[in-house]
Amino acid sequence: GTYRGIQKKSEHAWSASIFVTCLGNQQQMLGTFPTAELAAKMYDAAARVVFGDDAAFNFPDAPDHDPPLAKDVAEKQLE
Repeated sequence: GTYRGIQKKSEHAWSASIFVTCLGNQQQMLGTFPTAELAAKMYDAAARVVFGDDAAFNFPDAPDHDPPLAKDVAEKQLE
C-alpha cells in the first residue's frame, strides 16, 4: 500500500519525514527503515506529536502510535 510521510530510497530502505508547520513548514527527517511499514509507524509517532489527535495516521486503528522498536528494525534488517 501507499503510506503517508514515507519515500522509497532503495530496495530495502524507506525514509520517513514529516512537515512541521510550527517550524515554518520545514521537512523533518525521521530516519531510514528496512520496510515501508516501519517507516510508516515512525511517521505515525511523529504525527501524533506534531498534530495530536487530529493527525492523519497510516494505521488509524493502532492501539498506540509509538515509534517502531529498535529490535523490530534490527530484525528486519537482518532478514
